[in-house]
Amino acid sequence: MYFRRRWLHSLRAKQRSFPTLYNFAELEEIPLVRDMTAWLIDRYGHVLTGRYANTDQYFAEYSVGGDALSHLTVPTTILTSRNDPVVPVIDFYALAPHPLLHLNILPTGGHCGFMDAPPVRHRLPEMMLQELG
Repeated sequence: MYFRRRWLHSLRAKQRSFPTLYNFAELEEIPLVRDMTAWLIDRYGHVLTGRYANTDQYFAEYSVGGDALSHLTVPTTILTSRNDPVVPVIDFYALAPHPLLHLNILPTGGHCGFMDAPPVRHRLPEMMLQELG
């Protein structure tokens, strides 16, 4: 919910700045982030990115499924959570193993949120420092 609310806040600002380009009224009624993404790409993919004709093309562009990570040359950590509303955790378990790939799958964290509440505390910076240290 936090990520969705913050995303809608940024999209409303975009709509205020460019009222002739954007109308996100319909989008506000869509409860799931992944469905929101599909709606945005289907309606505004050409404006937002200039190159995505549909949602499938958008998601395929940055997919790391299958053997996409088979050519890693540096240690790589993927930090994700089981409750990510955008990227299903099952996709990470399906990645091909690689000696330089480490998966860090946390029980919670949402889609790049990694927050404690209450009080609201972003955990991602300290998590990144641990990985880099």
